[in-house]
Order: sequence, then C-alpha cells, then structure tokens
Amino acid sequence: MTDTPAAAPHRRWDDHVLGRSDQRYGFGFEEILKAAVRPGTPSLYVMGLGFDPRATVAFETAAPLLPPGSRVLAIVPKATSGGASRESAFQKSNEARAREIAASCSLELEIIQPNPEAKDTRFHGVWLVRKLREQREWLTPHVVVDISSLPSAIFFALIRAWLVERTTDLQLQVVAAESHHLDDLILDSGTLAPQFLPGFNKHGSLQELQPGTRIWLPVLGKGRLAQMEAIWTAFTPHDICPVVPFPAPDPRRGDSLVAEYGEFLFETLNVDAQKFIYADGSNPFDLYKVLMTISDRYKRALRPLGQPVIVPSTHGSKLLSLGVLLGAFEADLSVVNAGAPVSTLSDGADDESIRALASESQQTCLWLAGEPYDKSHPDAARTEGHADAEHGSD
Repeated sequence: MTDTPAAAPHRRWDDHVLGRSDQRYGFGFEEILKAAVRPGTPSLYVMGLGFDPRATVAFETAAPLLPPGSRVLAIVPKATSGGASRESAFQKSNEARAREIAASCSLELEIIQPNPEAKDTRFHGVWLVRKLREQREWLTPHVVVDISSLPSAIFFALIRAWLVERTTDLQLQVVAAESHHLDDLILDSGTLAPQFLPGFNKHGSLQELQPGTRIWLPVLGKGRLAQMEAIWTAFTPHDICPVVPFPAPDPRRGDSLVAEYGEFLFETLNVDAQKFIYADGSNPFDLYKVLMTISDRYKRALRPLGQPVIVPSTHGSKLLSLGVLLGAFEADLSVVNAGAPVSTLSDGADDESIRALASESQQTCLWLAGEPYDKSHPDAARTEGHADAEHGSD
C-alpha cells in the first residue's frame, strides 16, 4: 500500500470545520453545531428513523441546542411490515424516543413515510428533495442532516440539493453517530442491480458507458462482497483502487477488510497492492481530498486516451460514504450503488448489547456550507488555521 500525495490547495473543503464528541480534531460536536444556530430563528433537523439503533443518538445531543420551534423531519427509509420483527421493534422504539426528545425540547416533529409508488428505494432521496422544495423548510437558514440512520441514496440526494440550490444564506451541517461495531451487526440480504445514484450520474447507465478507461474506487466495508462482485461484473473496470479506512478507531480495521476481500481482490481481480488507498475512517474530508487527488491524477495521465470514467462506490461507514459524496460532488464523478433490498440485525448480539454499542457511538459534526467558508467572516481565519494544524501543509 502507498500513501496518496496531498491534494492541491484552494479546493472547496481544503479548509474545513469538523467537530467530534471526543474533540479529536480540536473542536467538540456541540461546539460546532451550536456555532451555526441562529438564536430566535428555527433550524431544520433532518434525520432517519429506521431500525438502526443509532437513529436518535446524535439527535438527543443536538436537540437541546436547537431554538424552540425548530422543525424535525424524521424520514422512514423503508416501509416496515408493522409485524413483530426485531427490526420493527427497534424502529418503533426509535420513533417513540424521537417524539420524546422533540417534545422535551419544544421541537416540531414530522415523520415522513417512504414514497408508496417507488419501485426502487434508491430514488427515494430524489422524491424527498422534490417534496421538501414545496415546503417552507427548504429555505431554513440553518439545516442539519443527521445521516446516522439514513441510507446513502437518500442523504446523497438531500445534501447535494442543498449544496447546489442554496448557495447563499445557508448554514449546512451534517452529523452522524458512528460505530463500526454496529456497522458489522447490520447485515445485508440480496443485491440490487448496480446503477448510478441520482444526482451523481454523468454517464447515463452502466450499460451505456462510452469507450474509455474505467477506474473503480470501492470503499471497503465488512460483508459487502456480493455488492462488489455485482458492480465489478457490470462496470468491468480497467483499473481498481480499493479504499481502506486507516487510521480507524480499530487499528486493525484496514487489515481485516483486506483479509476478508483478499481472494476477490488479489486472485479474481488481480489488484496491484500499490493501488490501495488509505483514508482516515473518522474524517470524511480526508477521503474527499484523496478522491480529488486521484481523479485529477487519472484525468491528467489518461488525457491522450480520452476522458476516463472514474467511479467510486460506497460499502463502508456513513462517514466514509460522506467523504465519497463530497469528492464526487466537486470532482463531478458518478457514484455506483448496488445496495441490498433487505437489511437485518445480526443474531450475534442481543438487544441490550446493541443499544449499549449505540450509546457509545462517536458523534461527529461537519460544517459543509456557510460562514466558515466566507473569507470575509472573522471565523474564516480561525478555520484555516485549524485545517493547517490538522493536515500540515495540505
């Protein structure tokens, strides 16, 4: 494995703001979130309300910081059977807890059910964007998107829409409660046909790709072999650069993922070990910079042969998926997805253990748009100084 050179300066998020509950990067979670709140002006908090036990963890921390009267849109990612399944019980528990938190902080909670006409859940995010544009909340000056329990197909569409359409008077933040232990306990069943995510599709369909060198950047995560095999078969890449989380909360996380996919990567795909890429598993901005650098390098190197098709795919944590979103957004890359139609909780842990892991999740807040990126704002210099201290001479 080789280190990737630092990205060129002066990109959108080279100087960035990131806070965590452990203050690893210099700022705390609550400190960053509170800095964007406008006293007396309601905020908008968008969250997922599936069975993931982390659904309300960040919300419980954030809710007391939001002005009274702020709106909370809780999105149910997939229709539930309403039966007695374990997943249904967790979803109902999350909903009850969300209502309790909202009421205690004088917030207005609205639960949004999935689009009943959707044949593919990957288009649910686009439907939500259209729905939100028709509501007054779309113009809220402070928006927080909690991706802890939102599928990537949904939060990719939502975040992209706000970045593209709300270019002024918007403080946009993204929060997440992360635990790779819980990631490993959510199991996927089946594989959807690979396709580009709406909003991150500049090539039409995989079957309509123009001739050219195809580069695949899969972000590795546990238990996603079937999805990766499906993408490889449909995309037929000429070059593959797997992304491994390192550093990560578990120092051996990267090694275990390489071991899990070793046969597929080295024997089936003949991946060159020199092509592996490291990205900080706790900092989406690090993977963002990696994607910017890699895409720029391939475009320059392959220019005589035509425009290369550079496609990342997400199979890891929510924070790594967010890094893919940011890099793909700025570098104008298509993102391929082969998600599972059904997800369940592993039988390898009981409910009490799962809830305990959720309560221990690391909470992260990223500030994506607003005052820190306005060079005329007095906090801009502080933000730049923090980024320099964190990443050296990036």
